[in-house]
Amino acid sequence: TYTYTYTHSNIPTVYKYYYTDPVVGETSKLITRDRPLQGQAEHIGNVSLLYKDPKSGIDLQLAAIYTGKHIYYLSQYGTPANSMDYWQRGTTILDFSGEKTLGRHFSVYVKLNNLLNTPDIIEMYFPPTANIKKQFPDAAQRNDRILVEKKRFGQTYLAGIRYHL
Repeated sequence: TYTYTYTHSNIPTVYKYYYTDPVVGETSKLITRDRPLQGQAEHIGNVSLLYKDPKSGIDLQLAAIYTGKHIYYLSQYGTPANSMDYWQRGTTILDFSGEKTLGRHFSVYVKLNNLLNTPDIIEMYFPPTANIKKQFPDAAQRNDRILVEKKRFGQTYLAGIRYHL
């Protein structure tokens, strides 16, 4: 089985923009930029491969879930060219589960999650300044964004025996 969803959302948002005016000096103004809804990915999809054989008591599933990039955290600051919102990079998660019946009352099962060890990566699509590149060289490897956070959760494994009444 598979599903795919495309969602386009757009909302005007007011950001505070700090800049240096040649006459006034340091000042700020409010600017309006369009952005998608927070947490709303444009692309979401999943694919599941199922195998069930009641005669042999085998039940297997392999599932992949994709969630596209989306705003993770809204900022109140921006520039005419960029907002300073935090974006979560698109992720693909792969899980496997299986169960085998043993007689009338027992079964063994296994669940394996995040097989690809997919990290959560949070970024600002904002060009890093020279100061940021110097202070955080690992976080400023690209010229169009700043790495804010990278979390790895690792894989999880669960196995067990079930008793059915």
